[in-house]
Amino acid sequence: TYLRPIPSNVTNYTATLMITIDAASINKIISNALGNYKGKILVLDEKKKVIASLTNGNVNVDENKLIPLLTTGDQLVFKKKLQDRSQSVFYVKSQNTGWSYIAILPSDQILSKVNSMRAWAFFILLLSVIIGIVLAYYFSYGNYYPIRKLADTLLRSSSGDSEIRQAGRNELDIINRSLMAVINKNKVLQHRLNEQMPVIRANFLLRLLKGNYATPDAAKGMADFAGIGSSGGPYGVIIFNIDDFDEFVEQNPESVQGVYRFSIGNVAEELCQSVGKGYALDTADDKVAMIVDFQSSERDYLSEMISLGNMARDFIKEHFDFTLTVGIGKVYNSLENIPKSYVEAVTAVDYKMVRGKNTVIIFEQIAVSNNERYYYSAQNETRIFECLKLGDFDGIAKVLKSIIENIISKPISINVARCIYFEIINTAMKALTELNPIDYNEIMHYGNALPNLLKCESLNEVYEQTSNFYKIICERIQNARESKSTTFQDAILKYVDENYKDKNLSLVLLSDRFSLTPAYLSRYFKAYTQYNFVEYLHNLRIKKAKQLLERTSKSIAVIASESGYLDSHSLIRAFKKYENITPGKYRDMHNHTIGGQTSVLLDEKNVLQSR
Repeated sequence: TYLRPIPSNVTNYTATLMITIDAASINKIISNALGNYKGKILVLDEKKKVIASLTNGNVNVDENKLIPLLTTGDQLVFKKKLQDRSQSVFYVKSQNTGWSYIAILPSDQILSKVNSMRAWAFFILLLSVIIGIVLAYYFSYGNYYPIRKLADTLLRSSSGDSEIRQAGRNELDIINRSLMAVINKNKVLQHRLNEQMPVIRANFLLRLLKGNYATPDAAKGMADFAGIGSSGGPYGVIIFNIDDFDEFVEQNPESVQGVYRFSIGNVAEELCQSVGKGYALDTADDKVAMIVDFQSSERDYLSEMISLGNMARDFIKEHFDFTLTVGIGKVYNSLENIPKSYVEAVTAVDYKMVRGKNTVIIFEQIAVSNNERYYYSAQNETRIFECLKLGDFDGIAKVLKSIIENIISKPISINVARCIYFEIINTAMKALTELNPIDYNEIMHYGNALPNLLKCESLNEVYEQTSNFYKIICERIQNARESKSTTFQDAILKYVDENYKDKNLSLVLLSDRFSLTPAYLSRYFKAYTQYNFVEYLHNLRIKKAKQLLERTSKSIAVIASESGYLDSHSLIRAFKKYENITPGKYRDMHNHTIGGQTSVLLDEKNVLQSR
């Protein structure tokens, strides 16, 4: 029962509030609080009087001895020996009602589970240690034989078997020493391999360019081993050819030549970094090849390769005392097509025979059709021989120049260019055999001045060298013949001047008279008079006709006969051709004989009417 005065803050209250609480409900709550534990719970009011209590199990505690211990400020949980048994006391006081709640539990039952768990934990730990020792012994014993076998194997395979066995403290130490020996040997081998890697790399690149790999996988595997990353392309080949290589070899010792070739490759690889990756190597004494790996797609590869070739060529020309001709092959998407690009680049370099030295030549730009024209004909050779016999260097130079200009203006294949190259040289050599012994001996007397035509690297050089060659021959022919040609010339011209009135005079008759061929005599007239025979003869006859027209009143027919023409028709026709006027009008312009004017006009009129 709970009593409360109303009001509660005065001494004289007018009413009392009484509340009754079912003790069974409180006991049920207390019982739930104890649970399975044995103990006693007390509920005290603010005056430390017992309001309710509940005991579970055999717990006999004297409240009168316990309550005095519960003073303000005491510990909420403490141990106390009551009735000769250690008890754990739990105490809490309500701030609202002032009631106190006390739970007394025997201490041994609280720690019983803890002690039980500790015992089990110790037992399990002990059992684990025992099992671990047994398993460790079992596995150690079971694995010792493989380790020992491995140690014996390493000792047998090691050259220092006895040394390692004596130095090793146990099998693991033997294994460790054996492995260290193997590692050290591998380091030595790796060092030697690294030293030889440039040779391996160069050999791989050379075999790749020559197409000596059966499958792309084999080439790719070797590329990975040589440290050359194969990104999948596309790939192209550039050839750098040293111009005037014979002169280059003469001016530089072999060690310097190697440095120069290395410099070419190094410069090319550095420039190639802007577009991908480049791999350079020497393929011949005068050639450095570079494989370009673009490492990407959808780009203007040809323009980039042309730019690389121009930059490398300009750099070498600026910093060294020699020049390069650059050949560029096509770009392909796979490794197996690199040999094809290499052959194309070499072909492009050989085409410097047509394009000249210190140039960048692209294979795609020199491809020609099968119906290309051969620009060196038998007529060219015949014309050169004819001019040579006359000592006409200008005529020879004109023929050679026309051949070279035709070749440059219209691309030809390298095979045709080589044929023309050797044809020109062959003609120059045969030209010597066409000379008479006296002229030949005169030319060969100055043989040290003759060029070595086989050292020429381009058709332009062939043109220059053969031109100089022919010029020397022509000069010697001119000098050799100059002394004897004057008398011979005077004899021929004198005979024509004395017999031009002969209507039967012709080139054939004149050649028989002087034992010469008509062709040679015609060239002779052209060389020494600047006219061919017919033109020279007409000039003499028209000159005579003009004199007769100016000084006489003879008819056209008479003047024609006295000038060497068959009839007046022939005179009029020749006069109009060379003087652009008729004989009659010419006489009018030089009117010396008025009396003969009418007869001449009539005669000319009759002639024109008959025509």
